[in-house]
Amino acid sequence: MSLHEYLQPVNYSQALATSSFDPFDTLPLKMSPQSKHLLQYFQDLNIFGTCPEATETRCFSAILHSPAALRDVLLVSGMHYVINTKDTKTYNSTFLFHKIETIRQINERLRNKKTEQLMDVTRRIVTLCLVECTLGNQAIAETHFEGLIAFLCTYQSADERHDTQAPLNEELTYRYLIL
Repeated sequence: MSLHEYLQPVNYSQALATSSFDPFDTLPLKMSPQSKHLLQYFQDLNIFGTCPEATETRCFSAILHSPAALRDVLLVSGMHYVINTKDTKTYNSTFLFHKIETIRQINERLRNKKTEQLMDVTRRIVTLCLVECTLGNQAIAETHFEGLIAFLCTYQSADERHDTQAPLNEELTYRYLIL
């Protein structure tokens, strides 16, 4: 799928309201009603409110077309919800499900060792670290971080590039890691 296809406008209000049994469900993940509510919570945050309207649509559309990005958004949304409401019970099972699925997908990609997915794996592990650390799960965050460091050391030693300038995707991922 091309970048242009990712950036096509999506009627996300309609997409969120659809049933998981709807053959026209446009979301890249099968989501429970709780997951859809969490995604609706994210949309209602209006984090793109400072962007021009066309940019907002493209950003949210890109999230809705990528299963990995959508799952990461659900994790960050769950984290945001807990921080704002101090309610750990409402979305706990949904949050745990998406966290486990993220870890499963990361492990699968680590086994496959496809070089085009290395930065995606790095971003996803960093997201897990950020979420766990923010929610006060320091030991789990450290475990993810240690795994990330081991992964990056393996990746760097296997990297045979000798140029000094990293591609943009890699540069942005490393900046996210520094956060």
